[in-house]
Amino acid sequence: MGHSGSTALLSELGQHSATHVSLPEPVDHEPYQRNTTAALAYTREFFTAGRAKGLVPGFKIRPWHIEQDPDAWRALTEEFDTRLIWNFRVNVLKASVGEYTARYLNDTSVIEGLRPGTEADRCSTGAGCRFAVRDMDFLHSLMRMFVSSDRRIAAAVEALQESGDGKPRRCVLTAPYEEYLLSRRVVMRQVHTFLGLGDEDHRPNRAKATNDSLCEAVTNWADVCNAFYGVEGCDCLPIFY
Repeated sequence: MGHSGSTALLSELGQHSATHVSLPEPVDHEPYQRNTTAALAYTREFFTAGRAKGLVPGFKIRPWHIEQDPDAWRALTEEFDTRLIWNFRVNVLKASVGEYTARYLNDTSVIEGLRPGTEADRCSTGAGCRFAVRDMDFLHSLMRMFVSSDRRIAAAVEALQESGDGKPRRCVLTAPYEEYLLSRRVVMRQVHTFLGLGDEDHRPNRAKATNDSLCEAVTNWADVCNAFYGVEGCDCLPIFY
């Protein structure tokens, strides 16, 4: 799911001494973006190469390919005893505000977060550290997009969990963005244990691009609250599920 800290989390895993990780979403870009057969072949080759090195291979994937051929992806996960980490974001409104700066204000820095060491320059980069949300209809469309995306990802996880012939359902570790922000080391220890890795502490190569307080980030936050809730001021801080 976009804006869910997946790049930061995977960047930590990619620095682990026992992993073979591709940081971007390799099969969600060309030449595999709309070719599920090629995406499956790439994944098998990638997993095989990682195993040959004695490492744990893995990468991020969005739901599109799994939706096209869930049986083939489920068979592949069984073949390689794949463990699934379900990365998502609970607060849809905050995710949508971040996406708004990318899609409406053309600030690409929020797509993958800030590079470490550049946080101090945030206010002079792209949309800056404070910005206005002027198009409420567009913000609402982003919220609907994130809800739809979350449902699609949940369905893809469910499809890969299914099993036949009396086999147990495949294990899934949920990794909510909010938990990662609050307790990065706790979440990463859970991830390492889940993957059968020794615990190592590696700093992520991405940092948050948007202030976690929307009252601070959005200059007309009262207008956003009034548009969606009919109330004004910074008391309007809902959690969207």
